[in-house]
Amino acid sequence: MEAIGGGSVVVRGPEDEGPHPASDHEWWQESVTLIWWDLERYVGGFHRIGHEPNFRQGPHVCLTNSLFTRDHVYRRSEFIPMRPEDKLPNGFAGGNGHCRFEFVDGKAHWTLRDTDVSMDVIATDHHIPIDIWPKSGELGKDVAPEHMEVASAVTGKVTIAGQDYTINGAAFRDHGWGIRHWDKIMVYRWVVGVFDASLSVFAMTFLSPDGTMVLAPTQGGKQ
Repeated sequence: MEAIGGGSVVVRGPEDEGPHPASDHEWWQESVTLIWWDLERYVGGFHRIGHEPNFRQGPHVCLTNSLFTRDHVYRRSEFIPMRPEDKLPNGFAGGNGHCRFEFVDGKAHWTLRDTDVSMDVIATDHHIPIDIWPKSGELGKDVAPEHMEVASAVTGKVTIAGQDYTINGAAFRDHGWGIRHWDKIMVYRWVVGVFDASLSVFAMTFLSPDGTMVLAPTQGGKQ
C-alpha cells in the first residue's frame, strides 16, 4: 500500500487483531484503544485495555474507560491484576471481564458493564488497518513499534445513569504491541479525527525525559 505523499505503510490483517506472543521483557505490553463520538446524540467515549504480562509485581491490566453525555460523565481508570482469562483468542478483557474487546466477523466489538453503565458497540472500519509507526529511532525503539490504526463508524447501545442511547457515530481505534518504556514518556498528546468514511487524521507527540519533543508520524487523507 502507498500513502500519497507519505511513502509506504504496513497493512495489517485480521490475524493482528488478537493477542500476540509476548517476550519476557519487563516493559512488553499490548493494548487496544477505541475513541468514539456520536455528534447528533452528544455521546462519546474513550476505552483502553492494556496488558502488561511481565510487570515486576505480577501481570497487570491498565484499564481506562470514559463515557460522556451532556448530563453525565463516567470515568474509571485502574491498574489491576491480569487473569489468564483476560487474554481472549480474538481479543482482550480486564476488570474481571467488565470491559472486553473482541474482533468478530471482521468488526471490533467493545462491551462495558459497571454500576449504572453498560455499553455494547461495534466499530466497522472505513479502510484496511495500517501501521505508520516508525520501526527505528527513538519512537520505534521505546514505544511499542508494532501498531495498527484505523478510522471506523460506530453503532450500538449505551446506557448511562438509566438513560439509553442508540449510537451511530464516528470512531478511531488503535492496537499496539511490543516493548514500551513508560519511563521514557513524560507527556504525550494523541489527536485523532474522523470526518467521514473518506477522510481521517491522526497525529501524536511525545515529551522525552530530556525535554525533547518527539513527533510521531501523521496519518491524513482520503481512503
